[in-house]
Amino acid sequence: MMANASKTLMLFNRTKINMPSQQSRALKTMSCRILALGLVGIFATTAFDVAAQSTISNVTAPQIASDFTFQPSSNIARMAQTNSSTANATSGETTHDTRNKPETVTIQSQSNSNILGPLKPFLLHSKDATITYLMPGAIVHRAGLDLALRSELENRALDFWQLSRQVRSKLPAFSVSPFLLRSRVEDRFQSSHYSSLYWQEEQQTGDASGTLSIHTLTYDHESEKVIGLQDLLGSQDDNHYRALLDLLNAYIRADIARQKSLRLGSSITPDQDAWLKEFSPTEEKLSTFNLVPSTENGLIAGLTFYFNPGLLGAEADGAYSVYVPSSIFATSLQPDYAANFGGEALKVNTYASNGLSSAMVHLRNLKEGDELAGSMVIEGEVPQNWCNGLHVTLLDGDEIVSEGAVTMEPNLQGFGLVDGMIRFRVEMDVNGEGGNPGRLTFEPYQVEQQDGQAVLKKGHGCDPQKSLTLPNPINDQISLSVVY
Repeated sequence: MMANASKTLMLFNRTKINMPSQQSRALKTMSCRILALGLVGIFATTAFDVAAQSTISNVTAPQIASDFTFQPSSNIARMAQTNSSTANATSGETTHDTRNKPETVTIQSQSNSNILGPLKPFLLHSKDATITYLMPGAIVHRAGLDLALRSELENRALDFWQLSRQVRSKLPAFSVSPFLLRSRVEDRFQSSHYSSLYWQEEQQTGDASGTLSIHTLTYDHESEKVIGLQDLLGSQDDNHYRALLDLLNAYIRADIARQKSLRLGSSITPDQDAWLKEFSPTEEKLSTFNLVPSTENGLIAGLTFYFNPGLLGAEADGAYSVYVPSSIFATSLQPDYAANFGGEALKVNTYASNGLSSAMVHLRNLKEGDELAGSMVIEGEVPQNWCNGLHVTLLDGDEIVSEGAVTMEPNLQGFGLVDGMIRFRVEMDVNGEGGNPGRLTFEPYQVEQQDGQAVLKKGHGCDPQKSLTLPNPINDQISLSVVY
């Protein structure tokens, strides 16, 4: 029975739940209250906080009180208590007496470190399911994008919750385990015109192995709407558009065959693979994609398409992704979008913290699993509130193998994946025989405080005219596996 339940939940990523209209209306009414409560954190703006507080005080439906509890993360509560005692907002001008005092900057008080705004999770907990979404607080600074993403996550959370209740009702009481859904939203492209987001949902039932699914959302800030492939490349009824889908299909099939050949260790063609042979282009199959930043600032180099496990291979093969350069479809771009494409793809890899933090590092030409050796230069960007500096350390277990010399470079242009980042450069000498497993860690400096001001270190990259949100060195730490 539990196996059947897990199988049913796996279908959640490919199907939509159709409930009787009366039940659906009742659930939607209830969900407005439920999700407003949970989303006070993740989609926090002042106006929404006020509305949510009003909702909290007026919850009267007994089924909500009995079925659901909304609770802040214990980590967040702990950090809020710690930070509030040490990071009080201070008004007044920044001190610049370099003869007698170190350079300081005003502290911006809040409960957790972030990119531009607070990172607070949306937590929905019931007897049937626990659903958690984490996202960079930077999203709330773009109202249209915030609303679009909020709507998408609300719908997915409700669908998952409905399904979990249906499955649970068919199981023996002794075998019932709560269903879990965990996800983290990441920026993959950011400009004044567009934002492109990515999140990977992990679903788990009891002790059963989890299932993964990838989701994306691309938003046009000028037209204030979510856009899809059809918006970029033309009408679905257009013969030219259908021909373009055939071209994309051929490119994608060839690249997946290349990836499968590398995995198998022997060359195969699309026609030799049963999954690829039957793959045909449709709007739905190509709907999960991200914009890819270009080496030419602000432009889009191409599109990365994602294919969830089971679509182009066995579930055990995992997901596939294919980058398609804009040169493949440039002549088919709609006039409103064509001018925003061009240049080569910026080769940047993103790694996020493991805690309840929006901290992430973008590394240029360095990825997990790479070998570090000799005198190296590492280039990347970290959240702006790391501007006072960071430790970059190569570890073997608990032993320090090498420490990098970090230079903050606030005047360099960001990579274009997300706002609110600051560039850095690391020089590091790595000695080793090769093949040794290690971890490359990135950790912001602990910021010293003096009279309510953050004390800046020599060589910092902070803007003294702007307030600083204090990073959390423990919660914000990021690491990736390497060899040396």
